Amino acid sequence: MSILLPFLYFLAPICFIAGSAILAIAIVRARKIISPKTRYVFQVAPEPGEEIELSEPGRYVISVVIPPLKFIIGVAHFSAKFSVKELSSAQSIEYTPFGRFNLFTVRRTDMRGNKSLPLGYFQCDRPGKYQVICTTPEKIRPEFKLEVAPYSRPIVFGALIPIIIIGSGLTLVGIIATVAASLGRL
Repeated sequence: MSILLPFLYFLAPICFIAGSAILAIAIVRARKIISPKTRYVFQVAPEPGEEIELSEPGRYVISVVIPPLKFIIGVAHFSAKFSVKELSSAQSIEYTPFGRFNLFTVRRTDMRGNKSLPLGYFQCDRPGKYQVICTTPEKIRPEFKLEVAPYSRPIVFGALIPIIIIGSGLTLVGIIATVAASLGRL
């Protein structure tokens, strides 16, 4: 046991530092998924649609934002259709709807209790201004809003949860072992 003691004195602070770093990185990444920088929330309007400016190319998700304390939300919004157009070239962009029972989407809830349910996605090839038009606004309730945000892969978000647990465990073990070692309790 006395042979392992110097390793423990050396390993405890390293465990704390590594756990803190892992935890900080995982929390920052989870925060980017939960509340992305590029996020547009707007009311459903059939004409003229909503102009949004997308600063980065990539896949973007159109979601319905359900206000808090709405228990019976219905499912008609999953059949809503959208038209996405790039304003500089007036080129129409393909919108691909998700199914109602899609397991491979990230459903978010913000701190106010608003639920964000993904309806479909479109691919943005270059930065610029885009117009999003809901062609079937009657499918979405008037109190619901629409949101355009970057697509987040569920596998990334799912992997962050155990990483956060491991990082917090390493941090706690490192703190406890460091304090115990410095007090001579080991």
